Amino acid sequence: MRIVNKAKEILLQLRSDNNCWGLAGGSLEIGETLEQAAKRELFEETGLIANHVTTRVDYLKYAKRMI
Repeated sequence: MRIVNKAKEILLQLRSDNNCWGLAGGSLEIGETLEQAAKRELFEETGLIANHVTTRVDYLKYAKRMI
């Protein structure tokens, strides 16, 4: 998930699993919309509360897998 503030800065987090900078992310819970999941994951991972959420879904086909 890409988190952008009013100054058009993108939020990155230092991941503890691989010690690399990356985007926040997560997965959908049963019955949850993409917007609800984005707000929940943002809060869980950063403690921030989203005021505005837009949805854009992209996918890449890589090595015969969809990611």
